Amino acid sequence: MPPHMEGTLSVECWDQLCIDLSAMGVMSQADRAIMAIYSDAWALYQTMQTLMGSGTGIKACDQDKVIVRLQKAATELGLSPSARSRVHAKPKEKLEGKAGRLRVV
Repeated sequence: MPPHMEGTLSVECWDQLCIDLSAMGVMSQADRAIMAIYSDAWALYQTMQTLMGSGTGIKACDQDKVIVRLQKAATELGLSPSARSRVHAKPKEKLEGKAGRLRVV
């Protein structure tokens, strides 16, 4: 997890994203930046949902910009049904010899 997320709402999203992407077999160190963008956008969206209508000046158009950022990052990560159909996990390779039952992760 990127250090800037420590103690923020983004952590909840980051943790769940790690679980989901790992289960899909598509998580990689190379995805850190887009995962951070998604997690931060999700946290901002959640905060805006809470504050909208409380006189803070947050408008639907402000929220729409965050939604677009969230949707773009979700597509990059394969988090929508249509994006998932384009994301293919690399098959896990089996080890040779006596350790053949183990898989390289």
